[in-house]
Amino acid sequence: MKRVHFSWMKWVCTGILLAAPLAPLSVAQANSSIAMEKEALEQIKKLPPKAQRIVEETAEFFFRSQHKLEVQSQKRGDDAWDVLINQNPDELGQKHQASSVALSLSKGGKLERLDVAWNSERKKGSINEWTAINVAEGFVNQVLGADLKAGTQSVKVSNDWIAVPFYPVIDKIPVQKEAATVIVDASGDLRSFQTRDIELRAANLPSRSDLIESKKAKQTLADQLALELVYDDMRGKFGYEASPFSLIDAKTGDILSVPYQTNDETLTVDQDQKPAAMTTERAKGIASSFAGLDAAKLTVRSSTQKHPNEEAKTIFTVTDGKRTIVMQADELTGALLAIHEEEIALTASNKNNTKEAKQKAQQFIESYAHLEKGAYVLRERIFVGDATREFQFELYPVQGDVRAAKPILTLSFDRSQNTLLGLTTRSFKRNQAATPAIISEDAAKRAWLDAISLELQYVYLSSTMKEEHAKLAYVPSFAAESRFLNAATGQLEKAIE
Repeated sequence: MKRVHFSWMKWVCTGILLAAPLAPLSVAQANSSIAMEKEALEQIKKLPPKAQRIVEETAEFFFRSQHKLEVQSQKRGDDAWDVLINQNPDELGQKHQASSVALSLSKGGKLERLDVAWNSERKKGSINEWTAINVAEGFVNQVLGADLKAGTQSVKVSNDWIAVPFYPVIDKIPVQKEAATVIVDASGDLRSFQTRDIELRAANLPSRSDLIESKKAKQTLADQLALELVYDDMRGKFGYEASPFSLIDAKTGDILSVPYQTNDETLTVDQDQKPAAMTTERAKGIASSFAGLDAAKLTVRSSTQKHPNEEAKTIFTVTDGKRTIVMQADELTGALLAIHEEEIALTASNKNNTKEAKQKAQQFIESYAHLEKGAYVLRERIFVGDATREFQFELYPVQGDVRAAKPILTLSFDRSQNTLLGLTTRSFKRNQAATPAIISEDAAKRAWLDAISLELQYVYLSSTMKEEHAKLAYVPSFAAESRFLNAATGQLEKAIE
């Protein structure tokens, strides 16, 4: 099956900057971010008023202190503009900050596209989903002020990027048809914004008559809500995790769908498992046996990566000329820490049999994972009705009858070829203290339900996305995995990233 790469973000270099020479408008030095924005706005007064405001808010969002900026613009067609904001290299230094922002504005000043370049090396690895949503919402609310609503279910477009969808709002009700997308990287930085052309006929949407009360919808949610006691070793707390929340049909009260399902299997490690240290040959073995690279064409490059306050890492970059896999290992112990594929996009597929992928996951864990003796839960995360998602397997240590809140190892496989896409690991701190007094599961469920609000949305349960097929549904206000219910206090807390 053909693989599609998300290379459109190179647009900053190959799109507007090569289309025509940009005319420099200003080099502005300010005493404060607000003064700088006003001065920059004076220099771009040729733009439509709406475009001026967007450029001003963009500079305010990405350049938050005293900066020397160069703003350039190029008219495109009928009152459309390309604008580039560059930060003077002298202002960058070693700090982590944006170096340039490119905007494409259509007639009337509507933002069609935005791409951001950052001055520091990008972090690799899995990004926290609700962090990405918060970053995306902050940008849309400040820069656009548009009638758009972020979806709570973002899409992983690679191991390092998450795409957050934004929905149009019709008479205060969001319509789950993607009108814009924000890309956030593993560093938690916004990389791109892009609008999408959609057809939306409000007259074809379901009527708002005969709706059940939200109280009844919440009772349906209560009836199917499942909780599990877990141990958060990063905070030293016990808490209740909730199963993913369902959508509730606003007319019938029926459960419509859940974002994903899980299937757990218990693994027992009889003795401490400490595989051999990573080497060039072992890196080749992973690339060919698990990631699907051509064993006859492999080349490996190794290097050392050092950062303050972090253990040094050995980086193995393996390629067969077509695809490239990057592996990180602890330089001292040789333990495998992370794997990611460069410039990947998940391949669309209709496969739904995970047996082979699970076998590969188990083989990988047996061969390469550093595990202590004890019990573990291997969790298969099944994304419902999403053909572009990967197979994902998570490994949780179990202490007594309680599993860890966060996995110590996560493996993802391409759904089409069952090839390894990524690996992340972390250490686990066992609980040595006595278990504190905790609230009952019933009390925990009441606390979860008290915290959840339900809002009306038009949703689509199939890929047709036709208005006449939309349903009015009650949608929970936050995703289950973004919250952690403290089992000692009964208070809902934000989950650790």
